[in-house]
Amino acid sequence: MMRAHCSTTLFAVFLAAAATAAFAQEKGWIGITVSTAVEMSLSPTLRAASVAEVEPASPAAKAGLEKGDEILEIDGIQIAGAKAAQLGGSMKKAVGETLRLKVRRGSSPARDVTLVAIRKPN
Repeated sequence: MMRAHCSTTLFAVFLAAAATAAFAQEKGWIGITVSTAVEMSLSPTLRAASVAEVEPASPAAKAGLEKGDEILEIDGIQIAGAKAAQLGGSMKKAVGETLRLKVRRGSSPARDVTLVAIRKPN
């Protein structure tokens, strides 16, 4: 009897861990579309990135990002001169993960913006 109870408990713990892992890996949504300027070569290099679109009621909109904002850094990596492959997955975050951007609007000083990915509303 003790053995069956232990197996059932371990199985329940395993299911809870699997459910937590599945939730943690769920694709997150930030709510921006980014436009990039790239130097084409065998290893494309980014020259610049900017916000092309901001979805209403998104984490990006709530943080005050606007179309045309220049993105200077993504998670501490400077855009200008970065390899496209280096930043390829940086914007893809799971639900609950944080994306840190350094942005500039027009001639204003650069500012740090922290966004937390959420489930995309239906």
